[in-house]
This record gives sequence, C-alpha cells and structure tokens, in this order.
Amino acid sequence: MDESEILGLHNAYREKYEQDFKPNTLTFVAESEIVSKYISDLCQNATGQGTISQKQAFELKNRVIYILEQYQEQAGLLDPHLEQWITPLMETVRFIVRNSGDPHFLLELVYTLCKIRGSKTIVKFFPHEVSDLEPVFYYLSNLTEGTLWQSHYSLLIWLSIIVIVPFDLETIDSNGDLVKRFLDLGKKFLEHTGRPRDAAGMMIAKLLTRPDILRKGYLEEFIDWSVAIVRSAQEFLKLGVLFTGVEIFTHGQRSELLPYLTKMSVLLHKEENENMFSRQLKVKLAGRLALIQLKPIVASWRYFRGSRSLVANLESKSQQTKIITNAQAHTLKARTQAQENDDSSMDADVDYELLEGQIDAILQGLRDRDNVVRWSAAKAIGRITGRLDKELGDEIVPQILELFSPTETDSAWHGGCLALGELARRGLLLPNRLDQVFPLLYQALLYDKKQGNHSIGAHVRDAACYLAWSFARAYAPEEMSKHLSELSRHLLLVCLFDREINCRRAASAAFQEHVGRQGSFAHGIEILTEADYFTLGNRNHAYLHVSCFVAQYPEYLHSLVDHLVEVKLKHWDIIIRQLAACSLSVLVPFDPNYYIQVVIPKLLPEVYDNNLITRHGAILGVGEIVVGLAGRSALNNDPKTIEKMMYKHSVNYYMLKSSEEALDGDKAILKDSENSRLFKEYYKKLQSVSHLDLIPTQLFNQVKEIVPTIEKKRLYRGKGGQIIRIAVCRFCECLAKSSIVLSGNLIIKIQETLNESVMHNAPEVSDAAQAGLSEFSKTYHNSPGAQLVEITLKKYLKTMQEFNSNKEIPANIARGSASGIGCLNFTLISTMPKEAIFALIEATKIRGTELDDPETRRNAASALGQLISFMIENSKTLNPGNVRFEDELPVHEFDNELVNIVFDCLYSCTEDYTNDKRGDVGSWVRGAAIQSLQMIVSTGIAISEPAWEKIICVLLRQLVEKIDRLRQLAGDIITSLLQNFTLPAWSQILLPIFVYNQGYMQQFKETQEKLQKTESLPDQSEMPIQSITSNYERSSLWSVPNFAFPLVVPLLNESRFRRDMIRGIIVSVGGITESTVKSSSEELVKYAKRNKEIVWDLLNIFKEAEERLQIPFMKTWSLLFKHIPSINEMSEFGHQLLLVTQESIKASKDIHKWLNSLGVFTALLDNPQCSREALRIMVGALGQAYPKVRAQAAQNLYSFFLGVDSHSTFCSSEEAFNKMVDMIINTSWILSLKEVRPVRNEIFLLLGMEPPKVKVTAKKDEDSKEQEDESYKSLVREMGY
Repeated sequence: MDESEILGLHNAYREKYEQDFKPNTLTFVAESEIVSKYISDLCQNATGQGTISQKQAFELKNRVIYILEQYQEQAGLLDPHLEQWITPLMETVRFIVRNSGDPHFLLELVYTLCKIRGSKTIVKFFPHEVSDLEPVFYYLSNLTEGTLWQSHYSLLIWLSIIVIVPFDLETIDSNGDLVKRFLDLGKKFLEHTGRPRDAAGMMIAKLLTRPDILRKGYLEEFIDWSVAIVRSAQEFLKLGVLFTGVEIFTHGQRSELLPYLTKMSVLLHKEENENMFSRQLKVKLAGRLALIQLKPIVASWRYFRGSRSLVANLESKSQQTKIITNAQAHTLKARTQAQENDDSSMDADVDYELLEGQIDAILQGLRDRDNVVRWSAAKAIGRITGRLDKELGDEIVPQILELFSPTETDSAWHGGCLALGELARRGLLLPNRLDQVFPLLYQALLYDKKQGNHSIGAHVRDAACYLAWSFARAYAPEEMSKHLSELSRHLLLVCLFDREINCRRAASAAFQEHVGRQGSFAHGIEILTEADYFTLGNRNHAYLHVSCFVAQYPEYLHSLVDHLVEVKLKHWDIIIRQLAACSLSVLVPFDPNYYIQVVIPKLLPEVYDNNLITRHGAILGVGEIVVGLAGRSALNNDPKTIEKMMYKHSVNYYMLKSSEEALDGDKAILKDSENSRLFKEYYKKLQSVSHLDLIPTQLFNQVKEIVPTIEKKRLYRGKGGQIIRIAVCRFCECLAKSSIVLSGNLIIKIQETLNESVMHNAPEVSDAAQAGLSEFSKTYHNSPGAQLVEITLKKYLKTMQEFNSNKEIPANIARGSASGIGCLNFTLISTMPKEAIFALIEATKIRGTELDDPETRRNAASALGQLISFMIENSKTLNPGNVRFEDELPVHEFDNELVNIVFDCLYSCTEDYTNDKRGDVGSWVRGAAIQSLQMIVSTGIAISEPAWEKIICVLLRQLVEKIDRLRQLAGDIITSLLQNFTLPAWSQILLPIFVYNQGYMQQFKETQEKLQKTESLPDQSEMPIQSITSNYERSSLWSVPNFAFPLVVPLLNESRFRRDMIRGIIVSVGGITESTVKSSSEELVKYAKRNKEIVWDLLNIFKEAEERLQIPFMKTWSLLFKHIPSINEMSEFGHQLLLVTQESIKASKDIHKWLNSLGVFTALLDNPQCSREALRIMVGALGQAYPKVRAQAAQNLYSFFLGVDSHSTFCSSEEAFNKMVDMIINTSWILSLKEVRPVRNEIFLLLGMEPPKVKVTAKKDEDSKEQEDESYKSLVREMGY
C-alpha cells in the first residue's frame, strides 16, 4: 500500500477503535495478551505466512497503536511486556530487511513504542549482531523518499545501536567505504523536518565517538562541516547539526573530545531571530562542552542530607547514624565516598575563558523567552556546578540571584527559580545561602504583573512552587526551621488564592512535601486532608470553602486576610476581585475585631482611590465584609449565589446544576472528612452570629455614606465607570442583606443611585442594579411614603406610559423601568397595582415600528411574573429601625382576576417570534414568559384545568422548537411542575417522560459517550464545582436534540398537545442547525410512518400558518413525501396540499419560499389526483423571475421525467416527449426571461397545455426596458443568484 492509501485508511479506523477500548488507568496492562496476539498476526502477515489481508493488517496495526497510546502517561506499565513485544517485531523486521520486503507496519509499531516509552528503553531490546549492520544500512539507503517517516526513524534508531558493535568497522566493511556512506546517509537525514533528524543525529554521534573512527579523523571533518553548515541558511540542517553535536559530547569520552572544544564553541555563536529549537540546542551544547572540560566528580563540598527516600531512611535505623524521619528531628551529616574525591583543585589545563563563555551562554539561556530553553539551561547549570570546586561553584549562585532583580523580565524570574531548584535538588545550594534565597522565593510565589488585558507570572509562580518543593527534599529541618513558618503561609496563599489551577495544585504538592519531610508546618496534616489536588482544582471552592477550613487556625488567618485585602482585591481580573471580597466575608467569623479595627479602616480610604481597580475592589470588599459581620456570610458559601454574581451572562449559565444535583464524582471530591464535618458544625454556629454592634458609630456612618459620597465625588465618570456602578449596586445589595439601619434620607439617596443604574445602557450594570434594587426594596421599601413612591413606582410607570404611547425615549430607560417595576416589593406595588400590571402588559405588545424594543418586552414579561408572585405571596417585612416616610399613600387589595389577564398576556408573549439583525430576538421574550409562568404557578395559586393544559402546551411547543436554551428551560420547568404540583389526571402520561426517565437517560449517556467526544463547558477552574461535567453528564439533557425529541415526539398521540407540538416541531425540522434538524426529522418521520393520519393535522395547521411557518412546512412536506411515498395515495390530500402551497407562494417575492415549494410540487407529480396541476405549476416555474428557481425547477422536472415509464401520459408522441426532455436539460435557464419564456411556452404546447398569458401593459420605450433589465441584473447579483 502506498502512503496515500495508508493515510486514507487511518482516519477511518481510528474512530472505530476509540469506541472499542477505554483508556486504562489501573496498575497493569489489561490488554497485554491481545497486543501480543495482534503483533504475532502482523509478523506472520509481514512474512507472507498469515491469512489476513493487507486491509485487515492495517486494522490490527491501528488497534495496537490505539491500545498503546492509552499508556502515554503511564509508560512504565509497559516495561514487563516490552521484551515479548519488541523481540518478535524486530526479528521479523530483520528477516524482511534481509529479504527486501516491506516492514512498514511493524516499524510504525516500533516507533509508537519509542514515542511512548522512549527510544533509550526500547533500543535495549533490539538485535545488534555484526551481521545486521550492512543489510540494515543498505535497506535504509534504498528506501524511497515516499516511504513513511516512521520507517526511517526506526531503522536509524536500530543502526545507532548496531553501529557500536565491539569490532573494528574495517573488519566488517565489505566495500571499503562504509563509514563514509554512513555519514553521507546520516547527513541526508539531518535535513529532515521530523523525528528521523534526531535518530540520524544519535546514529552519527554513536559512530563518530567510536575509538577506531576517532583515530581516522572523521570527527574533525564532521565538526568542520558542521561549522560551515551553521553559518549557512539551511535551518533544518542547522538543527540536525546542533543536535548531533550535543549527542557527540554526551556519549563521547572526555579525554578524546577535549581537543575539539574550541572548534565546537563556534557553534554557540548567537544569531538574530533564532528559533526556539536552535536556542535550546545551543544551550544544551554549551552545557555539554563545559562538562567535557571539567572532571566527572561528585563535589565534596555539596550539602548532603542523607537518603531522599523516606522508606530508605526508615530502613536505615540499624546503622549507627540517626536518620531523619517524619517523627524525628535529628540530622544525618555523613556521606559516602564519591567515585572521585574532590580534594584537589580544578584541572590546570581548564580553559577558564572558554568555560566562562559557556557558562555565560547558559546563564543567558535562563533569561530566554521560551520555557524549554530555560529548563535546559537550568539543568545544565546544575550539572556544571556539581563539577566545580566550592569557590567557583558558590560564585554561580549570586549570578542566578541577579535574575530576581525587579528590572528583569518574567522569563528571568522563571529561569532563576528553575536553576535554584536544580542546585538545591543536587545539594549545591548551601544552607548559608537560604537567607538570601527565601525572600526572593516569597516574591516569586506571588509574582503577577499585568500586561495589556492579561497578566504574566503564572509560570513564575509554578516554578517557585517547584523550588519550594525541592527545598523540602534537599534540607534537614534544622536548616529550614527559621523559614518554615513564613514559607507555610506563602504556600497556603498560593494554594487557596492563585488564579491558575496548576499553580494552586503545585503549591499544594510543595506544602504536602514539606509536611511529610520537614514536619514543622503548623496543622499540616489537618490542612492537607482538605486542601488536596482535587478540592483545590475548583477556584470557587478553594476561595470560599477550603480557605474557611484553613482560617480556623490563628497562625494563618491574618496572613490570608491581609493577602486578600492588599493583593487580591487589587487584582487585574474582576472575577478574582469578586471572589476575594466573598472570601473576606466568609472569614469574618474567625476574628471580627480584626476586620473592624484593621481591615475596614484600611479599605475605606481606598473606596475613593484614583486607581479604578483599587476603588472597585475596596467597594466590593467593604460590602461583603458587612455581610459577614451581620452573620449572613453563609450566602457567600452558596454556589448559587456565586453563579448568579459571576456567571449569569455565560452562555452555559442555564446548564449549571444545583448542589443537590451534583454527580457522584463531584460528591466524592467534596465528601466530608471527619475534620471537615466537625469544622462545619462549628463554623455554622460561628458564622450566624452578628457583630454589627461592635462597629464604632463613626466607622459605621462612614460605611453607610459610601454611596452618597461616591455620587458626590462623581466617581462613576470616566473609563471604568460601569464596573464601579456594578460594585456599588452589589454594595447596596449587601447593605440590604445585612439589614443595616439607614435613615430615610439615605434610603432616598441610595434609591436614586439604583434608579440611574437600573436604567443604564450597559446590560451588566442594569442586571446588577436589578439584583440590588430587588433586595433593597424588600428591606427598606416597607413604608409607602409619597416621596419614595414618587421616585420609584411613579417614575417607572411614567416612563412605561410614554413608551406605550410610542413616544421616543431611550431604549435603556424603557428597559430599566420595566425591570424596576418587577423589583419593587409588595408595599410599593400595592399603592398602584392595576396601573403597574396594565403598563407592563401593554409593554409586552409588538408594535412593528422602529420604536419596538424586544429587550423591553422581555423585561416586562419577567417583571409581570415577579410582580404577581409578590402580590400573591403578600410578604410584608419591617424596615430595619422601623423607618417611616412622611405622607404614606394608601394601599389597595390585589384583585386575583388580574392573574388571568396576566396569564393571557404571557401566553401571547410565547408567540413572540420577532427577528432582527441579531436573529430570533423573540426567543428572549418567550424565555422570560415561560419563566414568569413558572414563577406565578409556584406561588400555589389555584390553577384551573384549562389553564394547566394551556401552560403545558406552551411549554411543550418550546420544548420541540429549534433553540437549545429554550428547550432546556422548558424541559426543566415541566419537570419541576410535575414534581412539585398536583396537575390534572391527564398529566400522568407526562411522568415517564419528564420525571421517571432515569433509565433512558443513563442509556443515552452511555451511547453518546461512545459515539462522540463530550462537549466542553468553560474551564473548570472558573466554574462552580457542581458544574464540572460534560453536556452528557448534566442532570437534564433537554437541550440535546437526540435526547429530547425521541422522548417528546410520541406525545403527538395526545390531541390536547398536538397542535402546539406540531407548530413547534415544524420549526425544528425546517431549521438550519444540523443536529436539531436531523433528530426532529427522524422522530417525526418515525411517528408519521406509524400514524399517517397526522398529515391531516399538519395540513390543517399549514392552511392557517403564519408567514414564518410556511417555509418550514414546505421542508417538512418534502421530507415526508421522500420517506413516506404512500401519502400520495391518500384521497383528496394531495389536491388540498397543492392548493394551500400554491396560495402561499401567490405573488410572493421570497426566493427561498419558491425554492422550497418546488420540493412539494415535485413530490405531488406522483399523485394521480393532482399530478397534472402540479406539472403545470412546475413548468410555469421555468418562467419565474428568479434564475435559481428556474434552474431548480428544470432539474426537478428532468429527474422526474427520467423515471417515467410511458410518454403517453404527458405527450402525444414519444418524439414530442424526447424533444421536451431535451429542451429542459439543454436550455440555460439562467438567461433572461425574454430568452427562456418562449422555450417554456413550447414545453407547455408539447405537454398539451395552454401557456400562461402575459398581461398586456402599457408599452414602454426601449430605454425603460434596458433600465428594467439592468435593475433586475443588479437584484440577481445582490441576492447571490
């Protein structure tokens, strides 16, 4: 098989095997036997002894590759099986190579094993007999360039082990020039752009470092050639040369390579715009050159703690020296004699200038912009320092510490952390340097710099965690004792509050290492039980739950609070500032006095700071702290509250699950330990205690005056004013939730601020203001004073009345007023209930003018639900401090008859299918309407049976329509209603579909997980912990088309639901979303095949369908005729459908309607009752105004006539029939009407029909006709036809 055939088959089989095997995450290779069998079958097939075809061999090969790739991250599990797999593979390859066969499939498996386990491990099992050298070399030389590169790579790796056979190559060389040909072949592959380049480098390095080859000068020749290549412009060849140089100085003997150091140093010369791989290889080469200069010793001066293995330490108790364990605090300071003592100084023949240049190149590599270069440089520094004497080795450290200068880049900080970590791990960072290093470590752990609209520093913090981790393994507790307290606090700050998930987990690993090896972190074991890899994976959980557990220990509380106040409230990411404020709130109960005496006084001046971010964080912080001091911090432990604050505008917000719906996997992560359970009981009592009485009066007044002072200072102006408004609205909400006593004058001032915000043109500000106003009104609007009513209800009603009378007012004012009415509490609404309801009802109506605003209709529909629920529940609460306003207005009783009027309005809102340039904006109104219906029903008001039926029908229609969000919403509402309310008896048929569908759901999930990869939600680090799940793991899947439609479509059997469901499912069938169209079409066809009478219901609804449903209906008819041809046999049906379709396109200028109608008329050509009428319409369409319609009609007619058995049905003779068909297929129907209509008329005559008569109009002059033709051509170009 050639390369194209193999690549073509690969994708076809890969998906199949991904369904058959699941990744193995156990501690053994479950498929070892089957892999051995497959390899055996492939080997037999490769030698011509097997019974399988080449295609089956390809299938087996892909199956083996897929199995092996499951162990990419657990490669060590393959070790026990490598020999039994590789040996038959390579023996077969050897046989094929000697017999000139094609071992590509086998070599691809070898490459896969090298990729997963590493070539150094795999090559140990390769045959390496002398007799293999020339056959393998000549076979590789004769391979064509079209051969897949895996074969090249595997053969080169094989040669790299054969070439070091312990015999002089001259005794093996049969032609006398084998070495030269080896080098030529290797140089050719050094230009390769892929992995064969690396394999060729290894092969050349092994060859050139042989003693017999060194004596002949081949290495010097290669180095001279390499220098010339590096100075050329051959980029890929440069990389190959540099890689080969690294390999040569890795595998060669020091004494033999010393003479070549100066020449090789030329390769280190820096060039402009070097790529990452080149820079990395030069750093590696510099490290290897430096190591060749230095004797391979173990430095006697290095710090030695003893065995790094805890198990080894425990097993060494029998020795005379005391060993450190977790329970012991003694130190081992003994070391075994190294392989070569370092009592003597450095070699006298070391070229210090050359060595200094190499070390300088490596130190510069620590500043490189790419991680891989810095990591290579750090490892090189560690190796070199280990071979230097104490004086020179200790001089390396100050050079690295200079990388932590404030003027250095983040790359330098990252490289410095890696380098110090390597030195510490190797014992080369002496304890006397720790006092200098730890302050820098603390800075690196919190390194975060804003750059544009993002920050840099996550990689620095991650590397700093690695440095902290290496300290735990490198030093004895007595060396670290004075630093452990501060280090533990800084690690916990990163664990709990870092923005990035990898940094939180890295800090947790470092903390755990110190707890296990140093044993001096306060409450380390207890903290580790809660702050582990999984619990810290979710950012919200870390901030709001794990931090609470840690804060119970006084050693850490103040450092957590100070960090949140001084750093996180000033973070560049607004989500982090919000989370930090909430975290401050939940930590209040542990030391309220500290908040009152230190934190609030520190934050109050920052509320008016000139820096936008500082001001925003301070406002949020003070507001949330007040909530905590009021004993209401439990609100900030609730995931639903956090979701509402931070994720409301996410496209996936409607998918989020409540805590009680968490999956078993999520619950396992959050499963309470004994410590956690006891702590929660203690914390629950602690956080419910109010400490507001401890706040000094002067300080309290400053907090209350924040909103008026911000208004007075005009801090909403300028860039960023929107987020300040959002923060102030949240602050007002916090004041209300905390039931802070406010004066009447202050209530009025805050209300005016909320009014401005709720009418703001930014949706985010308006939404925040609605949340604040709703809570504020509930708490403080319980005295209907004239002034308060004037600035709230009357103000909103005046705006709505102006809007309803079609006066031009800004859209944001109308939207805000509609929302504002819905946020007001029972007391205020009771002063003017009817006026409020009728104003909102009027606002939900579609005007069809430029002043029409779907957002206002949406807000009005939502407000109706909120208003009615408030009035029915009739909840009255006292003002904090029982503040009363002057001139209280009378309140009116609520008339329950208004509920039916509101229901009718909401039903009308569910018929809002308005479209504009943004798409189906009516869906916003429909969504708000069904949510309002649920809200009203949830009050427990008595609902009649017809009302229940109407509500369910409305919801079912949304459930089978095309918009995923509305399907999810409607399905969840129906489920909630069936679970919580007693519906009429007919609702029993809904229970198996919406309530008792767990079996179907589980089966669906299993099927879908096999068929396709799960759809991804936003990054788990930013989502509530209950929402870390794929779409197929959510509690309800109504938004997934192939889940919803098979369940719901059978409800068409119920006549009470049928009309609304048909109107909904037609929209889905006629939509454009592939998954929705496919699922809805399949289920409708299945149902129609079993219940053909449904087509009469479809026809009756089609007769009275509005404009938006006509095209979807036409698509549906084409679909049904295609899959159920027997519909044409139904009496009178075809004729009625033809009349209705013909009426719908009458005088229509919608090209899409014309095109879809052709499908219906084409299907009706097979109907014996109306075929003649359908044919007349189809032939008439050949003269239609749109070229695309004419072309489509001609194509459909030609396809129909090809299947005709007898011409006599249509034409008088066979000659006339053939002439007609030729005219249809040979005419260019995109020509002008003047040219195609005579042809159409002739076709009419051939069919024995009278051509349509053209209306006689006043004769236009020639210029007018030309203008008309030009105008028509312009229209065609504009429409894309």
